[in-house]
Amino acid sequence: MSGRRKPCSRCRRCSCRRSRPGGFDIYAQRIQNSGALAPGWPVNGRAVCTFTGDQLQPTITSDDAFGAILAWVDGRAAGSKYIFAQHVQSNSTIDPAWPATGRGVSNGSPSEAHPLAVSEGEAGVILTWQRTDIHTHVFAQRVLFTSAADPDWPPGGRELGAFAQSEVGASIVPDGAGGALVAWHGAFFASQDSEGVIAQHVSPSGELEFSDFGLLLTGPSSRIGDLRLVATPGGGAIATLFASSTLTGLDIFAFRVPDSATLEVPPGTASGPRFSGSGPNPTRSSFAVRFSLPRDARVKLAIYDTSGRRVRELITGAQPAGEHAVRWDLRDEHGQSVTAGVYFARLEVEGRTLSQRFTRLQ
Repeated sequence: MSGRRKPCSRCRRCSCRRSRPGGFDIYAQRIQNSGALAPGWPVNGRAVCTFTGDQLQPTITSDDAFGAILAWVDGRAAGSKYIFAQHVQSNSTIDPAWPATGRGVSNGSPSEAHPLAVSEGEAGVILTWQRTDIHTHVFAQRVLFTSAADPDWPPGGRELGAFAQSEVGASIVPDGAGGALVAWHGAFFASQDSEGVIAQHVSPSGELEFSDFGLLLTGPSSRIGDLRLVATPGGGAIATLFASSTLTGLDIFAFRVPDSATLEVPPGTASGPRFSGSGPNPTRSSFAVRFSLPRDARVKLAIYDTSGRRVRELITGAQPAGEHAVRWDLRDEHGQSVTAGVYFARLEVEGRTLSQRFTRLQ
């Protein structure tokens, strides 16, 4: 798979940069385990899309029948870049059920980039990409092997997160049940000087399994990059990335991405107090702190900012055993709305202190 420069009309050489009315094309090649080219495939690759304008940033995934689905950024519309896809069959031919010049996947913004694709079974693939208008957002679409977009999904794709700031560097893996897990890093402060990793689980029908904002997985860092996911048996994924530290510089981290918004409780801790599905995270209007107590206990629950300053006390005193939900209206002790940023719900009970991180958006 490659982007190949069309030869210019003057010298007919692909490396010439003086006049290139055609731009770049997408080609694919099948290579056998022996390293030899597969019989029946053109020596220089199968032309997947040679339409006018640039075809760039190709991605590829298996069709589970020894062929592949390819997607790319397409510049056939002057001044615009949209996501297109094509099905190349195992014998190198373009699937006749698909448009000869590719299937348009997105239509929501004239500036779309960085497509990624994963096969989700016998029905089709799920694609994700970045859409830029005022800000950059992560979208996804399910494309069937018939070439049609899944009718249960929005025509232009499903927005995976509702941040108002930049969302980039996505990675995607299948969830093993026809949907996909997607994670990306995004600047969620108005100052754009801090980033966090956000995840979303999208179902086969295009429903968002986490909140509309996505699920915040990491705290703020001034720099995050090279985010990668790998699916794990039984659901979920492992993510790795680099992030900056004020003490040691850039470091490598790995963490588990759940397939549900309620994180699993580690073995042996179910008998103690614990947080249980607080949210939404991130939030713009309010945040419900949910926790459970195995028995009656005195509790202190408060909100703190990243400097360790107490912002608001929510509970202090005796509480009965069972599940609890306390809603914070995002106001401080003086009734003033707090600014956008990362905050911590801190629960003190039976000599233990539990903390849960979340983000307040503008």
